[in-house]
Amino acid sequence: GNPLGGAGAEALAAALARNATLEELDLGRAGLGGAAGVALAGALEQNKALKELDVFGNRGLGDAGARALTAALARNATLEKLGLGSSGLGEAPCWALARALEENVALKELNLSANPGLGDAGARALAAALARNETLEKLDLGCAGLGDAAGVALARALEQNTALTFVDLSSNKGL
Repeated sequence: GNPLGGAGAEALAAALARNATLEELDLGRAGLGGAAGVALAGALEQNKALKELDVFGNRGLGDAGARALTAALARNATLEKLGLGSSGLGEAPCWALARALEENVALKELNLSANPGLGDAGARALAAALARNETLEKLDLGCAGLGDAAGVALARALEQNTALTFVDLSSNKGL
C-alpha cells in the first residue's frame, strides 16, 4: 500500500464525510494511525454512500483508532463490509464492536483475521452480540488467537444466530 500519513488520512476522511457517491474504499497497508482511525470513524457516522471499507494491515490504528471505527458502526446504516484484518486489534475494540453489532442493521461481512491479540476475551464479547445480530452473514476470525473459551462462546452464539452463513476460525491453535 501507499503510506497516506495522518494529514492525508484526515483530509480523506473530511472528504468522505461529504461524499455521496463513493461506495468502496481500500486503505489497506496505508500506514494509518490512531488519529486516522478516529477521523475515518467520524466520516463513517456522516457518510451515507460507502458500502465497503478495508483497512487491512494498518497495525498503527491501535486500540483507539479501531475502537472509534467499530463504534461508528452503531450510527452507520450503509456500510456492508468492513475489513480490519491484520490491524493490531486487541480485546478492547471488540467490546465497542460488540455494542455496535447489537445496533447495526447493515453490516454483512466482517474481517478480523490475523489479529492474534483479539483472543478469547474479544471473541466472547463478539459472541454475545452475534447471538442478537440479525444481519452479519460472514465473519472471519482466522488467526485471531482464539482458544477453547472462544470456541464455546461462539458455538453458543451460533445456536441463536440466524444470519451467519460463513465463519472462518482457521489457524487458531487453541481451538
